[in-house]
Formats: sequence, structure tokens, C-alpha cells
Amino acid sequence: ADIFRLFLGFALLCCFALSVFSQEIVRFLTEERYYAGSRLIPFLAPATLLFGMYIFAPGIAIAKKTGQQLKINIVTSVVSVAANLALIPVFGAVGAAVTSLFVAAIYFYGFVHYGQRHYPVPYKLPHFQYVAAVYVAGVLASSLIDPDSGALSVGRFTLCAIFGALLWRWGYFKSTSP
Repeated sequence: ADIFRLFLGFALLCCFALSVFSQEIVRFLTEERYYAGSRLIPFLAPATLLFGMYIFAPGIAIAKKTGQQLKINIVTSVVSVAANLALIPVFGAVGAAVTSLFVAAIYFYGFVHYGQRHYPVPYKLPHFQYVAAVYVAGVLASSLIDPDSGALSVGRFTLCAIFGALLWRWGYFKSTSP
């Protein structure tokens, strides 16, 4: 549980920084025709994180309950297709990115939910609802900062520092093991 919380703290901070600096990263690495893709990073970075975090919910694998794993995959596949059919025509690539994040959350939740039945993991995620709220608020606030303004570096670095400090304060970088 300590490793999960420490990993999550660092991974969330990285996702936050990627999201906050998405415009600058895309501008630095690509050409103008790809700049609009920067608005997808705040959805795709945490989606990628969530899709890989099933390894921290080992119960299904330990119990060899492949049927439950199959159920999770079928449910997330159906939700993905339905959400993409509903959101892509209206929101385009952003709809697909939102669907990815939503499906990734369902996927991880499925592994945690079913895995806890077979191999309980004492997840200790202090103030997680606040972490999620601050994450979203910080990413939204960063979108208000014009990438061509002088306040860019100071404002975005300040947001990252505040988010990192809150993660520290809320215990995401502290080990509880002796």
C-alpha cells in the first residue's frame, strides 16, 4: 500500500505537470498543425496512468480469476464503444480523450473492486477526493494562462509547486513502514 501511494503521488505530479505544460510541450516537440492536440493531454495522461495501475490490484491475478478479468474487459469495451459513439460526433478528439479517461477509471476500479475480494490491499489514500479536486482545478486554471504571456513560467510552475506541496502535506510522499 505504501508503494502504491508513493507511486501515485509521483505519477499524479507528473501527469499534472504534463497537463499544465501541455501547450508548451506540444509546441516544443511538434509543428503548428499539432498544437490543438495539447488539449487532449489533460485527459490522456491520467487515462494512461489508470490503465496501467491494475498492477496495484493483484487480487484477480493471484486468485487466477480470469472470468472476472474478462468481465472487466467486456464492460470497459462496451462502455468505450458506446461513449465514443456518443461523444466523438459532438466533441471530436476531446470526446475520445474523455472516453479514454472514463473507461480507464472503470477499468482500474474493476480490478480494485474484484481484487479486494481475493487479496485485500490496505489502500491508504488520504484526502484523495481533495487531490482529485485540486488536480482538476489546477489543470483548468492553467488553461487560463496564455502560453504566449510572460506569466507562463511563473504561473504554471507555481501551480505544479502547489500541487506537489499538497501531495506532500497529505502524505503521498511519506512511507508509513518502519
